[in-house]
Amino acid sequence: MPVAGTAVADAPEWWREPGRPGFAPGSALGTGFPWVLAGLARGAWGVTAPVTGIRYPALPGAPSALEPLAWCDSLEVSTGEGAGLGGYDAPLAWVRPGPGRQAAPRSRAMFHVLNGDFDLDETGLAIERGDSLRAMRVGAFSGDRGERGGLALAGAHLWGGSGTLRRGRHSFEGGYAQRGVASLLKGGEEEALRAESGWVGYGVSAGRLRAALSAARDRAVGESFLPARDVYAWSRRDAERNQVALEAGASREGRDLALRAEWSESRVRRTEGPAFDRRAKTLWVAARLAQQAREGTLEVALGAGHHDALDRWDLAPSAAYRFDVAPFSGRVVLERLLAPVWSDLAPGVAPFLQSTWVAGCEVDASAGASLDARVAFLLGTSRDRAIVSRLPLEEQWLRAGLRPDPGRYDFGLLTAAGAWRWRRASGALEGFALARDPGALQPAVDPSFGGRASAGVRFQAFGGDLDVTLRAEMEAIGPRESEAAVPRRLPGYASAGLAGEFGLGDARVTVRVRNLEDRIRPETWIDSATGREAEGVGREFRVGIAWRLFN
Repeated sequence: MPVAGTAVADAPEWWREPGRPGFAPGSALGTGFPWVLAGLARGAWGVTAPVTGIRYPALPGAPSALEPLAWCDSLEVSTGEGAGLGGYDAPLAWVRPGPGRQAAPRSRAMFHVLNGDFDLDETGLAIERGDSLRAMRVGAFSGDRGERGGLALAGAHLWGGSGTLRRGRHSFEGGYAQRGVASLLKGGEEEALRAESGWVGYGVSAGRLRAALSAARDRAVGESFLPARDVYAWSRRDAERNQVALEAGASREGRDLALRAEWSESRVRRTEGPAFDRRAKTLWVAARLAQQAREGTLEVALGAGHHDALDRWDLAPSAAYRFDVAPFSGRVVLERLLAPVWSDLAPGVAPFLQSTWVAGCEVDASAGASLDARVAFLLGTSRDRAIVSRLPLEEQWLRAGLRPDPGRYDFGLLTAAGAWRWRRASGALEGFALARDPGALQPAVDPSFGGRASAGVRFQAFGGDLDVTLRAEMEAIGPRESEAAVPRRLPGYASAGLAGEFGLGDARVTVRVRNLEDRIRPETWIDSATGREAEGVGREFRVGIAWRLFN
């Protein structure tokens, strides 16, 4: 499903906002809550960065320092497909730059600034130049934030770039990104993370045949001070991964065959907290066949892999049928997702494999330019689901360790969205409902339902030079449970907001006020400064500027 890009967003992890199925409590700059979808905290989300081409997450490392959403012209989200070819740690949902993003023959840049309450200050610049044969992209971002609820100071930065060169049948690509995050909590917990990722690729084509070779390396270092952990207050974690992949394929008369082989080696070691040093090597081989079938395309894939930390072979089949019969389009999917958990384990826990079967259906409908609607449903079952504490610092939940759910975890996720436009008025409505088995080891920290709604009006002023959009917004989530020693039920809530977008030439200013009722609500994680559920924040004001520059 395509998702239109926005000029300025509160955070690149837009799926974590209230009312969306990946909601995380208290998400803000510098927080490292695990990425969650349908109750799965491992193998839930994957992101392809728009400028550097880096795929996150390779290994946990500075997840809150993602490239800004403002750098995307559009986004494309796919769920429940690709695991057969992708192999271990293939996510349930992929977020990628949309097809509308193309290199410009002349220099093009996006400069953005975001300021707001709690001393929020973000600045970013991305520059792109090239065409389909040669292209170069670079970008840099930095931001910091003051105290916010149970969170203290935080800062993040990112810089990197990528390039493409095509000569005849040959193509060369590569990218690099360096990022870092430093965060504090009011209880005294702190972490400093830094990570870097790089990749190179070479491809060649001859008629209907093609082949590609790629290599990637990721490295992350995290240092943390968690006073509540007594003798293990300080700790350092080093993680690295090397990966090589070879792909080949052929196309003929509406049929496409792809073969892929991937090898990787990883190492994770920790000093204190307690100390460990673990290594793992993986091998994955897969084949995929895509063929036109009536009004759509049928794609089937089968992958097999060996993970030496688990000392076992596994199979991962996947199938997807995409159709497009105006005014409807959609997908039907079925796949098995494999997420090995072998490094950051809870005390006494041996490496295990989270195995998830997912089936789903998604239907989009449109009525010209005035109405769009989408309904999607995912049904899944998971064995040895990884239980992850929903804590705001990455080092907190990594040091606590992951453990398998002793029972089978069944879930069903329903999402629906619609948008309409009529003359100068517009509206949007989206929501989700999650049905799942209660966990024996973890409270119901994820809400069972939520939604977002907006209604607005658009007009022009000053002879058409100023484009104005004003919106009233509402976001809501259902009841949850806290992660206290004795879990407490947290009631659901609905919160109102206002937003305004002002476009002048290639510049766009966004003003947003959230939580108009100015109510402070508890979060699910426990603030060690008080020993109780952390407090959220009241009314919040933000203003951002996104300015597209040419030459």
